[in-house]
Amino acid sequence: MKQGALNLLIGGPAGAGIEKSGKTIALSFLRGGYFVFGNVEHMSRIRGGNNFLRLRIDEKPHASHVEEIDVMIALDKKTVEEHIGEVVDGGAVIYDSDDLDLSEIDAGKAVMIGVPLKKMATEKLGNAIMVNVISLGLVCGLVDFDVSVIKKVLGKVFEKKGAEIIKLNEKAVDIGHELAGKWAGDFHVKMSGGKAVGNMFIEGNNAFALGALKAGCKYVGEYPMTPSSSILHFMAKWAEKYGVVVKHTEDEISACNSVIGAGFAGVRSMAATSGGGLALMGEAIGLAGMNEVPCVIANVMRPGPATGLPTRTDQGDLRQVIHAGQGDPVKIVLLPGSVEECFYFGYQAFNLAEKYQLPVIVCFDKHMGEGYFTVPPFDVSTLKVDRGKLITENPGEDYKRYLQTEDGMSPRTIPGVKGGIHRSTSDEHDEYGDMTEDAENRNLMVEKRMKKLELAMSDCPKPEIIGDEGAEITFVTWGSGVGICKEAAEIHGNANILQIKTAWPFHTKEVKEILKSAKRPILVEHNYGGQMGGLIAEHTGIILEERILRYDGRPMTAKYITDKI
Repeated sequence: MKQGALNLLIGGPAGAGIEKSGKTIALSFLRGGYFVFGNVEHMSRIRGGNNFLRLRIDEKPHASHVEEIDVMIALDKKTVEEHIGEVVDGGAVIYDSDDLDLSEIDAGKAVMIGVPLKKMATEKLGNAIMVNVISLGLVCGLVDFDVSVIKKVLGKVFEKKGAEIIKLNEKAVDIGHELAGKWAGDFHVKMSGGKAVGNMFIEGNNAFALGALKAGCKYVGEYPMTPSSSILHFMAKWAEKYGVVVKHTEDEISACNSVIGAGFAGVRSMAATSGGGLALMGEAIGLAGMNEVPCVIANVMRPGPATGLPTRTDQGDLRQVIHAGQGDPVKIVLLPGSVEECFYFGYQAFNLAEKYQLPVIVCFDKHMGEGYFTVPPFDVSTLKVDRGKLITENPGEDYKRYLQTEDGMSPRTIPGVKGGIHRSTSDEHDEYGDMTEDAENRNLMVEKRMKKLELAMSDCPKPEIIGDEGAEITFVTWGSGVGICKEAAEIHGNANILQIKTAWPFHTKEVKEILKSAKRPILVEHNYGGQMGGLIAEHTGIILEERILRYDGRPMTAKYITDKI
């Protein structure tokens, strides 16, 4: 008997309500005191295909799924065919016996729970759409989970639809719960109740958006691109309440240029995209650096090249985000390694952008952006806005927007400030902003912009060793790999993690010192070329020979890593 840990998969065609059903049961177990991790895998098509949601429910937090399935809710035959091999001995497969003929499938030691779900929903509830809710009740019955908790969640989900709809859903849960009685006594997992309370269930995209709102972002220019689109949806949802202008632009070029315009006008602004969109933004990113205009861009990665696998996960944009923009582009690139860091780095990005007057890119992957994580409420008590050298009154005579200063940051005015100069060009310019091709001035301006990066290094998140120093293995990773490597380190028992938190400017000295003392460093990344490994080699001279790389678009797991070791 397994207590307090359940791995569940809901699978079926697109449009079958998989994600909504999964989130309902996830919130139920969350309210029941458990940590829940959710990973959605969907094909890039409007209808059909095989989509599925994995839920990992446990008494401790996790950052990835496991390959084993305790309960499968199959809404089509394809789900069973593709995942039956992952169902543990004694695990359950719930399906509609009228819709699916699974007689030819070798179920091994799985318990096949075939019930005429649609017929029951139609006859007892008057609506076939209640099939999913009956299934949720069945799951609760199998694992002895308090059914009143899921009823409370359903009450919240359907509160706007009225008491009658809520009662109908509660009845559907009771029907499923009663059905489970035949199998519940012998089922190998029991979820009597956890002790984790007061947590949030949140995606990385939404956490980043919350950080942006908290930082005072007032303009969003974005063209939707999977898997970043939910940032646009989130900001649009809360735009009126928080006074944010949200513009669905005609393309990514317009999106980036519009946030530069907003930043030039003194507004904290951002765009969100993925690799293909960032490619289109490249010239504008260079423009922001040249004109020393603050703006923030979220790049939520998916596999390329070109359209690649648009609904899968990858970390192949690292080199692209570092080098986006022509010539010697000036920017900061942050790499959050958890949902909490999506929030805090999202907030910090706006301070860095204004303090150093440049674009800041926050880069994370689909696994983190669209995955669901259980985290405590964010601590905002120490967060303070830093607008840098922003002048809101007359700067005096002979104001120079691009004044040469010791730290590379010039006093900045915005249009409307009396005495300010608001001249801007994409060509090289002098201290006043006038175009010039003078060689001496060119050197001064390039060095001025680069000096900002040297100083920014002290404000950017530094690399960190997670775990005991002197461990046998050091996993070198970033982004979503951090949480997965933490679990791999626990399984191995003698490992720690080197987390790289800032890709640009690169913390050469700190990374070099940590790696010199590492006994067996292993690079872990979601890309073919080991791009972080290449960056480390370039800056430190240390080549990480041992690598665990995944590039099939599917998320890494702790078992995947330990098996490769």
